[in-house]
Amino acid sequence: RDILKEDIEECIKLSITAREFLDHMYERGYEYDYKRHSIKAPSWERGVRLDRLGYSREELNDRIYNNYYVIRSYKRSPEYKPKSYRDYPLLMLEKQWTFEMQHSHDIATIAIDMVFLILLELAKLVTGTPKPGAFMPQPLSPEVRMACAKLDEITAQVTLLGKYKIHTQPELEAFIAEKTSQISALEKDRQQLWNKLKTEKLPYRANEIRVVAKDITARIKPLRKELKTAKNTLDRAEYYRELLRIEYAMEVYYLDQVKMYDNRIRDIELER
Repeated sequence: RDILKEDIEECIKLSITAREFLDHMYERGYEYDYKRHSIKAPSWERGVRLDRLGYSREELNDRIYNNYYVIRSYKRSPEYKPKSYRDYPLLMLEKQWTFEMQHSHDIATIAIDMVFLILLELAKLVTGTPKPGAFMPQPLSPEVRMACAKLDEITAQVTLLGKYKIHTQPELEAFIAEKTSQISALEKDRQQLWNKLKTEKLPYRANEIRVVAKDITARIKPLRKELKTAKNTLDRAEYYRELLRIEYAMEVYYLDQVKMYDNRIRDIELER
């Protein structure tokens, strides 16, 4: 809801008609239900009523209408300054991202590690604390910003991919199969020790078996952790890849809209 409120405030400041406000919300990935006066992102189960956030129809219309009378301040006040090119994080990574896309033969082999590296860079922007006066671009898509909130998880995924030099989906699938096999083999060895322990009569031999079994358990634990991270990476890779595509398209489209908006403001100021 905090992300939604930030987007609503941003879109109000960029609009002088209700239609423009909705257009800006649509550009950021939201859907508007006129009957319920609610907003939702595609992955949300249900929309959020704007009245409950303090944005009644009358409140929104009044604030947007009043923008026309303060439009000249858009160029003078940092609070109302429209977004510029450097506000778009994926556009700043455009060359690297475009290279990966153009040098992939099919959707399955697009570099997975690059997807998570880019997401990690975005996550640092979303979760970081800027220095006073410092510039921190933010993704437009609410879906991307919510995904980026999982900084620790994304960091672990990037670390795993880098550690084992995993670049593609087939390589990740092979890694998962290998780790699964290693864990199964160790679990089988441990089970044999537990079975042997049931019939062992000598106390010192029983203690030796327990020590060996405990050592196997210690070896299994990090393997399971890596396997869990790898499976989560594979499960989320396509979803994150699609989110980045959507974010990139939104940034390109929104940048064009801002340029048009800047031109219109300049024309209005000249007319006045």
